[in-house]
Amino acid sequence: MAQVYAVVYDENGRVLMAFKKAKGEYFHGEKTTPTTLNSAGQLVVPGGGLEFGESIADGSRREFREETGVDILKYADLVATKKFSKGAFGVGYYKVSADYEWALENDINGNILNRHNSDDELHQVGWLSHSQAVKTLKSGFSDKFVGKDDIMALKKRSKYAFDLSWYVIAIENYPYGKQTMNL
Repeated sequence: MAQVYAVVYDENGRVLMAFKKAKGEYFHGEKTTPTTLNSAGQLVVPGGGLEFGESIADGSRREFREETGVDILKYADLVATKKFSKGAFGVGYYKVSADYEWALENDINGNILNRHNSDDELHQVGWLSHSQAVKTLKSGFSDKFVGKDDIMALKKRSKYAFDLSWYVIAIENYPYGKQTMNL
C-alpha cells in the first residue's frame, strides 16, 4: 500500500511538525490494545496508508483529519500534490496564512489532548523552520522517548519502523515560494 502525507507550511516557510507517541490506544475512533507505532518518539508529518481509489489530495486530507481531528482545508489551501519514489508515497502540500497558524496549532493540540482525533498517534504539534525540520529528521532515529520493549516490537514488525527518509524527502521538496499545482 502506498503512503500519503500532509505537509503544512506557513507564509514564512515554517513546517508544522508532529511529535509521534510511542504507543497508540485507539484507531478509527475505537479503543484497541496499545500498539507500538512506527516512527515512535520522532518528529513526523501526519500521514498513513492511501486507500484504494483515493487521490493524494483526498488521502493526505483524510490522514491529517484522522491524526489531528482537524479538516486542514478549514485552515489552509492545498497548493500541490506530488508522487515520490515511483509512487511509493505521495504528499499533499498545504499552505496556511499567518491569520490561521496559531489557531491551527492550538486546535490540533486541543484535539489531541481531549481525544477529538480518531487515531491516537500524535503527542503534540508545533512549527519548525524548514532547516530545523530537515536537520532534525536527518539526524536519524533517537530512542530518547521510546522504551526498549517498543524498539524491539518495531524491529520485529517493520523494516521501515525507523525510516524517516520519507519525511525528509517530503519536506525538502515543499513548494514554498512556488505557484505550481500537480493536483
